Amino acid sequence: MVRPLYIWVLLLVLSIPGLGASLAHGEGLLSNDLQAYLKQLGKIRMCVAPDWMPYEQVDAQGRHVGMAADYMRLFEQRLHTPIQLVPTASWAQSLEASRQGLCDILSLVNETPQRQAWLDFTTPYLRSPAVLVVRRDRPDRVQDIAQMRGLKLGITKGAVFAETVKPNHPEITHVSANSVDELLEMVSNGQLDGAVASLYVASHRIRDLGLANLIIGKVAGPPLMLRVGVRKGAPELLQAFQAVVDGISQEDHIRIRTKWHPVLAGELDAWRLSLNPAQQAYLQEKKRISYCVDPHWYPLESMDEGGFHVGMSADYMALMGQRLGVPLRLVASHSWSDSLRMVRLGQCDMLALAQETAARGSFLKFTDPYFSTPVVLVTRKDAPFLAGITDIGDKEVAIPLNFATYDLVRQDYPWIPIRDVATVDEGLQKVSRGDLFALISALPVAYYSLTLGPLDNLKISGHTDYKLKLGVGVRKQDAMLHEIMQLAVRSITPEEHIHIRQKWGMASLSPQTDIALLLKVGAGLLLAFVMVLIWNRKLSRLTKQLQLASAEARVASETKNLFLANMSHEVRTPLNAIIGMSRLAQDLREEHVRQDYLVKIHGASQSLLAIINDLLDFSKLEAGKLALERTPFQIDEVIANINAILGHKAVQKELSIRYYVDADVPNHVVGDPLRLGQVLINLMGNAVKFTDQGYIALRVEQVAHSEHRLRLRFSVKDSGVGISPSAVAGLFQAFTQADNSITRRFGGTGLGLVISRELVKVMGGDIHVESELGVGSRFFFEAEFVPIDEGLHAKTEQPWQGRGAVVVDADRDEQNYLKHILERCGLGCHCYSDPTLLLSEAFARLDPAPHYLFIRESSLSSSALEHLSHHLRHHGVVKPMKQILLCRRQGGDERSGWHSPLMDKMLVEPLHAQQLRRLLAQLEGIETQEGGGLNDGVSAARLRRIQGARVLLVEDNALNQQVAVAFLEQAGMEVAVAENGLRCIEMAEQSHYDLVFMDIQMPVMDGLEATRQLRQRSALAKLPIIAMTAQAMPSERECSMVAGLDDYLTKPVSPEAIQQMLVRWISPRHPAKVRTQMVEPAVMPVKVVEPTLPFKASPGLGDTPTQRLQEDAHEEVAAGRAEDLARFDTITQMDVSVGLSRTGNSAKLYEQLLRGFLERYLDAPLRLDAMQSKQAWAEIGDLAHAIKGVASYMAAEALVHAAQAMDQAVKQESTHRFEEIAGMLNHELKLVLADLQVWRSGQPPQQDASQ
Repeated sequence: MVRPLYIWVLLLVLSIPGLGASLAHGEGLLSNDLQAYLKQLGKIRMCVAPDWMPYEQVDAQGRHVGMAADYMRLFEQRLHTPIQLVPTASWAQSLEASRQGLCDILSLVNETPQRQAWLDFTTPYLRSPAVLVVRRDRPDRVQDIAQMRGLKLGITKGAVFAETVKPNHPEITHVSANSVDELLEMVSNGQLDGAVASLYVASHRIRDLGLANLIIGKVAGPPLMLRVGVRKGAPELLQAFQAVVDGISQEDHIRIRTKWHPVLAGELDAWRLSLNPAQQAYLQEKKRISYCVDPHWYPLESMDEGGFHVGMSADYMALMGQRLGVPLRLVASHSWSDSLRMVRLGQCDMLALAQETAARGSFLKFTDPYFSTPVVLVTRKDAPFLAGITDIGDKEVAIPLNFATYDLVRQDYPWIPIRDVATVDEGLQKVSRGDLFALISALPVAYYSLTLGPLDNLKISGHTDYKLKLGVGVRKQDAMLHEIMQLAVRSITPEEHIHIRQKWGMASLSPQTDIALLLKVGAGLLLAFVMVLIWNRKLSRLTKQLQLASAEARVASETKNLFLANMSHEVRTPLNAIIGMSRLAQDLREEHVRQDYLVKIHGASQSLLAIINDLLDFSKLEAGKLALERTPFQIDEVIANINAILGHKAVQKELSIRYYVDADVPNHVVGDPLRLGQVLINLMGNAVKFTDQGYIALRVEQVAHSEHRLRLRFSVKDSGVGISPSAVAGLFQAFTQADNSITRRFGGTGLGLVISRELVKVMGGDIHVESELGVGSRFFFEAEFVPIDEGLHAKTEQPWQGRGAVVVDADRDEQNYLKHILERCGLGCHCYSDPTLLLSEAFARLDPAPHYLFIRESSLSSSALEHLSHHLRHHGVVKPMKQILLCRRQGGDERSGWHSPLMDKMLVEPLHAQQLRRLLAQLEGIETQEGGGLNDGVSAARLRRIQGARVLLVEDNALNQQVAVAFLEQAGMEVAVAENGLRCIEMAEQSHYDLVFMDIQMPVMDGLEATRQLRQRSALAKLPIIAMTAQAMPSERECSMVAGLDDYLTKPVSPEAIQQMLVRWISPRHPAKVRTQMVEPAVMPVKVVEPTLPFKASPGLGDTPTQRLQEDAHEEVAAGRAEDLARFDTITQMDVSVGLSRTGNSAKLYEQLLRGFLERYLDAPLRLDAMQSKQAWAEIGDLAHAIKGVASYMAAEALVHAAQAMDQAVKQESTHRFEEIAGMLNHELKLVLADLQVWRSGQPPQQDASQ
């Protein structure tokens, strides 16, 4: 090994007679008083650990040997005082001897509070990681102390681990051993499940003892900081030893550590850098420097269970900190994204190990790289080897979120679908399960995970052209710190780089040019030789494969032919109905017949739309274009939507349909509610379709739950016809159903289960089926979500929580189901089969006291039920309860729909939790929202607490301004508008605002630059800023978060999404002065629990008041909606129903939006033509971006897609597609404008278009 020049200079100096001798013997280190003290002391008694190699040991001749022994000889020379060994049989005896004063020092000891009672300590002169040692062949693959719950863990008697590990893990059974050798032998023969030991001691003894069945696991606690322990009451002796510790040179450390353990030579105590006065003054004022790391990027860098920085960058940070003489302090973070956010916000000064990118360059300045690594591809072992990233084709790959490689791959290989994962481990698991094809990762991280990790079906399949060059990223505002860290990085010697990389196994990963060349040549010759030998065999196998492929192609062709024949029938049937009935409706004058035809046309259109949607989804899945959204939603809301679609069909078939959600399943999660609902509707729809009598049950269970991940199991069980074992195998094949008779009887594309299965795979699971012919089926799958703190969504307890409810139902199964729903809503429940028990004295002693009564209409006759209701209300043994009648819709029951006017409410099956919450809210006078049930996320009460808050909207598009201002004013906010980022900064400095909604792409100054400048102003550094933009790519979200934005909304935004942001980011304790009155949400209060299932009047009873109220409310809602839709009945290029929902169900706002779009963009096709002829693609991109935002609110989806494609093409500089996409955009724009002109010609002039 080549030593640096300073070592040779030092050796030359030491060779000078007199001078070298004085330095070698430490003259000048000790004061005259200390020298006199040591001379009087005469000798120093020392106790050691007799079996702790490579640090120290007492050999067979009674000599002290090892690394600590060499340090002690150095101490002996420089103190001019002999050090005498006091023999002991074990480390525990050595500790006891020192406690009793039988020895003056312990040569190598870790400081603990317990030992401080009889020892004083020098500063550390050696360190060692503490690790877990386990058997290599453990079936449970335990390698982490956190996995040792209930297992036996060994610790050497007297070892520091008894004080650092044992108290922190009471769930583990702790066993003591007399020595490290005994400890390791007990683990090897199975007496212990694991042991905690020093990394270097364990590795040394495992090798010497030949215990090949043991492996080193993960870090098991804080590292050992090894010092000289000096007996209490001897301050002069402590001072003398500390002086020698301070005087140990780097050369001494290298010489001793390399002799006993070469890897230890990398842990060098660095010399101080020579800094100029300004740099020294900066460090003196700074006192300490903080940094952030990626906590999940081992072995390059990570955080262990104790929150300590471990990995290669930890050694580099320690080395640089020693060089600077200032402690470098780790600031803990949860993820790499979290570290990026923290350094941007100034919560830490720098990143320890990071790749420079354009996005990071806006807030970080990087030192020279001090480590570089190739980027490789990891696949399953059954995948072929890859020559490069282009071999991936269009298969899905994983890249951890916010890694530098994400943007590089997306820019260079736009056709490769990228799926972001939280960590490398998560990506490896998804590749291992087959969810994704490959993971793109740094070589050391991939190599470590594959070599020591639990996944044995993965391999490194190839390399990429990328190479990470990693340095220290310092905050851009701190130029002096960057200058100092640059000096620290450049001061690292080649020897230090080699030692650190050898320690962490990096040297073995470095390319060796000659060997690689030899392997390439040898592999080429061997390949040629082998190919000649096996060519004939390969030809034979290829022939068989061709024959098999030909047979499979014939089967596939027949399947698709059958599918096309079925589709011909499926498409023609509703299309024939639409054409025929629409023609008949044109010639009819009878309005009721015409209305009947229109209803049937609508039904046929929905059937045709379902078929088209299946085909489009299948096409997207095959092309790999179908991705999941990540948005907060409620599990109960998804169930309510399923019930709204399928509940009526189940009731018509007289089926019992139930929804069970286990108590430990959180209601609020982050995921894709649309795709989850699509899967469940498909499974539940099949259950309804193939079940003629009995029940259908949906159950949701929790499988696993952590802080950042929630895994749920969904199962759909029915008592239907069942599926034969032979048919189960083909259920998930495209274009097939269980048999062709199903297609003829029930219709359908045969794609539903295929699409559902692929969607579930994207959600992290798979669909499974259990079925018995003639008995029924159970379909179940697991999916992953991100949990949300329920406290964020239920800040106020609902008034019914904790109250009592009574259920009267003769059917025990129905009792249990309603009890389940009531308890999910927070009610205590008591069930009765006999309604007369309600009159007993025991009923009055129920706890909790009954507050609500749910009684089944079939429990009593009409007159008896009315008598009971009257008696309970006026003469009951408890205070009057609120009475709810439970009703079935069974045509054979004469009382179906009967209702006493004394009842407070009625519930119509099928029942579900969200329906019950709406009912309870109505009984308690709490506002509800149509379609969303009780508004748990943003109640009117929560909005009132922040009403009058001042919101600054930064948006350049006037029409988008109009929509957003309407939504914000509807929520009771005081709104100011800025048309660009520069104006935003001016307004924010002049006035106080509680929140800013920031568009990203704007003229003059964009939203990202405006946010960066706002963050640099101390008064505005903590102002909540929410991105509100049409950009939805993960990398664009990263740029937004890095720039300083706090949250993110993708256009088109809904009123609910805006309200969620308002209550999340505006504190109700300090709102701005109220200047406006809150505008209540423009929704119709829900007056009926299930308006789609109105009660029928019983024969002879007449209409009850409640029944008439229900019918009036239902007619009012339907008439209002129909009137709104009728205003836009000529529009064909937009989905008016969706557009109305996106504008808060305000027909007035939607009409203003359409008129404004027509006026603003009427000449846009001409402008597009002119721009296209000049090839002004950037201007076309800006126009497309503006059109996209407004068109999304209008629900002009084809125009949105064309504008989005143009916007992305310009940003990605896909010049070869500009002409094609611009033509498509112009075409779609002309269609929308023509459509709006036709619509406007049939409308009266708008009275006040300025509002």
